[in-house]
Amino acid sequence: MKRSLLTAFILGLLSTLCGVSAATSVSDTDSVLFIIQRPTLSKEIPVARKSELGHFTWGADLGSAIDLTANDMSSIDISAYLGYKGSWVRFAGIGAGITSMISNASRCYPIFAMLRTSFSTRPQLCFLDLRLGLSVNNILEYQSQTDLFGSLGIGITLAKGSKFSSHLIVSYNFMPIRPYTVYTQVTDTEVRGEQFEDQPQEPQIIAMRQRFPYLHFAAIRIGCSF
Repeated sequence: MKRSLLTAFILGLLSTLCGVSAATSVSDTDSVLFIIQRPTLSKEIPVARKSELGHFTWGADLGSAIDLTANDMSSIDISAYLGYKGSWVRFAGIGAGITSMISNASRCYPIFAMLRTSFSTRPQLCFLDLRLGLSVNNILEYQSQTDLFGSLGIGITLAKGSKFSSHLIVSYNFMPIRPYTVYTQVTDTEVRGEQFEDQPQEPQIIAMRQRFPYLHFAAIRIGCSF
């Protein structure tokens, strides 16, 4: 009887130990599986780099100018330009324009080199606008002539984006006009005063120097550059 009880006790102890070992094995297996299992890694989407514009730039201005010399030469101005832009230079290049007088048929066609700068590498509200070149002037009925053209202005940035900027410029424009030679055809009677019947009247051409004052303008322009 005692032997049978001892045998049953030993068998129960063995079965208990086998159960604990099995549980431990399962637990170890689960932990190993948890460690081996790799979580799904989400792929990082590369952020596209913002494209930068090159150094080429172009633009156009539209404005009006008031004649400060009181010669009735107030005008409407249109200009276009293209060139280079950088960190210090807002614009450096060439341009051309049309100056059309409001009260008469005079026209001027300036061709100029232009510089715009804020004297800083950082974006600034104000900038300097300088233009210097030549202008083909058709003043009234006089013969066309080519002379100096200059403009000095202060600009204000109105709006600025990644690809464009708009501005307002207030400037002083200077256009010297050289004297014109006017040729007038007259008769001998108008020249000499008295004329005899037996003497034929022959026309003569008289050359006269017609001076025209230099043109000074106060101008305002609004424009956009790209």
